[in-house]
Amino acid sequence: FFNDAATTEIYTEQIVGSVRCVQETDIELLENKVDKLTQELDECKKLLESNNKNIVKFCSSSKILKSLIVDRQNLFERLDKALHSEQPDETEISFLIDALRLRLGATGTERISGINFFFKQMVEILI
Repeated sequence: FFNDAATTEIYTEQIVGSVRCVQETDIELLENKVDKLTQELDECKKLLESNNKNIVKFCSSSKILKSLIVDRQNLFERLDKALHSEQPDETEISFLIDALRLRLGATGTERISGINFFFKQMVEILI
């Protein structure tokens, strides 16, 4: 393609230089994007923490919601303990999962009573 080795080497160096420049620009853009996404993630985490604190404050003021949270936590702790035991008992694990489903599932009794209480509280606030 080129007549001599010197011209080929100069052309190759120019191409390599251009590629490095593009790579540096791409890396810089990616670093900026990572920084931006990290900031957005931190903001979202702060918002979630704030919302969780508000939910805990609201729930702790109600005996029904507080018992719902405590019962759920106890069931999850028992399930975690059963799963991480040396010889997991499948019957106990099934029982705990069924209890979670029955109490806290979409049609769970404790969940429904908690939702009803929550909406009654909202109506009282709005009236």
